[in-house]
Amino acid sequence: MGPGTRLRILMGLIRRARVVVEAVTPRAFRIRTLRLHADAGTVRFGVTEPGGGVLRLEIEVFIRAASWPDRLSYLLAAHALQRLNWETVLSRAVAVSGGSVRARGHETREAAYVPPPGR
Repeated sequence: MGPGTRLRILMGLIRRARVVVEAVTPRAFRIRTLRLHADAGTVRFGVTEPGGGVLRLEIEVFIRAASWPDRLSYLLAAHALQRLNWETVLSRAVAVSGGSVRARGHETREAAYVPPPGR
């Protein structure tokens, strides 16, 4: 997997979406959503070492809803499902690595919705 790799994903078992890998480093990779994805933006998956042999897995999401219906869906329930999805991704990464979870946390910062240009 490297910059330019296109991936197809299935969201909520019903909606297909496409993303492209934007960047890959030894400790992180970033994907960008493509047209017809419910979210428009980037997602960064990374690992940091705070010390003491501990690794911290992080997912940073910088997105906005791609349309008003997607925004409504997000407000009604998709935000909770998305959080569970990211927690599952991180839990599976911990399991595959043979590690254990020492702490969980999340932070959300939200700005007002601004429609994409041309809509």
